[in-house]
Amino acid sequence: MFSIRRRSVPSSQDLLKEYESAQLHVSTLSSSVFQSTAIVVGGSIAALALLVEAEFSRELAIAVTTLAVGAVFIIELWLFNWRRHEMVTYNHATRMRAIERLRGMRKNIYMYLLSKSPDKRRCTDEWTWLSREERERFPRPYDELPKFSPFGIPMKGWDVLQVTARAVQVGWLMMIVYAWVQAENLT
Repeated sequence: MFSIRRRSVPSSQDLLKEYESAQLHVSTLSSSVFQSTAIVVGGSIAALALLVEAEFSRELAIAVTTLAVGAVFIIELWLFNWRRHEMVTYNHATRMRAIERLRGMRKNIYMYLLSKSPDKRRCTDEWTWLSREERERFPRPYDELPKFSPFGIPMKGWDVLQVTARAVQVGWLMMIVYAWVQAENLT
């Protein structure tokens, strides 16, 4: 009655192309995110540094308010895109690990295991198909890179960028107040 088409098993070449495509997409997205970080956050910091020295009239205060609202909105869009980037990267990494398992590849799996802390790196259960030497290699402790830790909260690089973006947003809001206070003192 109903015909159900079964999907054929992808060929080795198809899997390798999918893997290569996922790697390229993650690389392109990561590059774009860091470029946009430099432009949006770095440009905002530079603009704030220049505006601190300005003498504000009402017209300039209105212009700074408009600029600040736009900058806060753009930074919020950047943060939204960052969260999307993290989700896409995670999805690609998960699929790449599945392809590696099918093909007997190791690169992404090694990177995944090394990114885990030693107490969460239980590859003997999750990765039983790895060789005995590989399973024994990963649970060993190793010297991790120091993590940036303000106020005792461990943070990674992307956390620092997001905190910096939020600080710049607060800076723009404070610039609005500063511009209007300066404009009122001049009149």
